[in-house]
Amino acid sequence: MAAARQGRTVVKPAVSICAVVACLCACTPPEPIRIGYVATLSGRSADLGMAGRNGTLLAVEEINAAGGVNGRPLELLVRDDEQNDETGTRAVEALAAEKVVAIVGPMTSSMAFALAPVVTRLEVPLVSPTATANELLDRDDMLFRLSSPTSDHAKLDASFQFQVQGRRRLAVAYEVGNPIYTKGYLKEFTAAFTAQGGELVRQIAFDSAQDTDLAAIVRDLAAGRPDGFLFIANALDSARLAQHARRQLPTMPLIGVAWAGTEEFAELGGKAVEGMWVGQYFNRDDQSPAYLAFKESFEKRFRELPGFGSAAAFDAVHVIATALRKQTGQQTLKDALLKDGPYTGLQQPIRFNATGDALRPSQVAVVRGGRLVAQPWP
Repeated sequence: MAAARQGRTVVKPAVSICAVVACLCACTPPEPIRIGYVATLSGRSADLGMAGRNGTLLAVEEINAAGGVNGRPLELLVRDDEQNDETGTRAVEALAAEKVVAIVGPMTSSMAFALAPVVTRLEVPLVSPTATANELLDRDDMLFRLSSPTSDHAKLDASFQFQVQGRRRLAVAYEVGNPIYTKGYLKEFTAAFTAQGGELVRQIAFDSAQDTDLAAIVRDLAAGRPDGFLFIANALDSARLAQHARRQLPTMPLIGVAWAGTEEFAELGGKAVEGMWVGQYFNRDDQSPAYLAFKESFEKRFRELPGFGSAAAFDAVHVIATALRKQTGQQTLKDALLKDGPYTGLQQPIRFNATGDALRPSQVAVVRGGRLVAQPWP
């Protein structure tokens, strides 16, 4: 009897251990899939980086609420590139070390140009929502881009100013902290504007990281006797230039670029940017169900309206998630991204070509009543 009781005493804990192990296995959450986000989150261009971060975060939260990707949640790791090549490189290398499967960002062309070779070496796809520089086109690397090239946007803007607004002589101030974009835009705008008979009477470069005298820049621009000022810069510097321009020449027509067209632009510039023309990558007045649902969710989550960076970053996450769902065991994520499109975007389908370039057409908008209003042209 003692032996029997001893046997039973030995067996029962074994059964209990198995039950506990089975319960623990059943209750253990699936391992998350890590994705990174890298962009400028500090300094003068932080508004675009923060907008992209919020769009990325909202997409991750919505995907997880719907069950994740193949039953696994997404985990977002965020890093600041500080609009600095070395900082951005360290950020991407740190994300790769933490086993992210892909990275959303960066939001500027110069950072994309610097980081593309890094992610190619690390074999981690980098999906930039807003990098547009022509220098990034048609390269067999790990960079994917959701926006059309700078040349497309610059040609549209130049034609609108010449054909619709009747501008013939423009003076330009351009910022050199994001030179791949600003110099590229200036080159393409100049070619399109002069081909139609226009003239750029002043071209002034400035570095917003320095203690730049913007009032002096505006005086220099005015000396060329233009019929409009073009500012190729971020939202903060474009708004400050506009304020100086309004003090010196209250009626001078002002033109900005898509980089400036964040949700903070009108707030930063106030009355000075009313009537200013700015390129845009999306339509804030879109009434499609998909966009309205996104807009409502974004406003509820962040207590502000989404901008073009938020919408593009939201799309970037969903592109990655869709490719992950369809990725086969033999495919790299790069191959899946290239093969499994077109992807559903908020306002248009996203189609990558063989080198990972997509098209997101821009349009012209005007600041009216403190908001950017899209113009039906062409």
